[in-house]
Amino acid sequence: MNDSAVQPLRWEGGALVLLDQRRLPQEEAYLHIQHEDGVATAIRDMAVRGAPAIGVAAGSIVSNYVSEKTLQYVAGIGFIGIGIWTLVKA
Repeated sequence: MNDSAVQPLRWEGGALVLLDQRRLPQEEAYLHIQHEDGVATAIRDMAVRGAPAIGVAAGSIVSNYVSEKTLQYVAGIGFIGIGIWTLVKA
């Protein structure tokens, strides 16, 4: 991959790094998120935009931050439930 390419989401040193889309096109800035609350806040505050990016960001919560019990609950309500749960938790 070209080092100068924009990477809207990536993992770096245990943190989810999200392109802060609120600051485009004037500035390319990234949020370094360590906890699930930060992901939910980024989605709520529209730092992450577009269904694919929101889905990947919300999925990062499921895959990295929540307990097995919560995973089982969310799996029971489907993918839409993941997005709703993420926003409500914020």
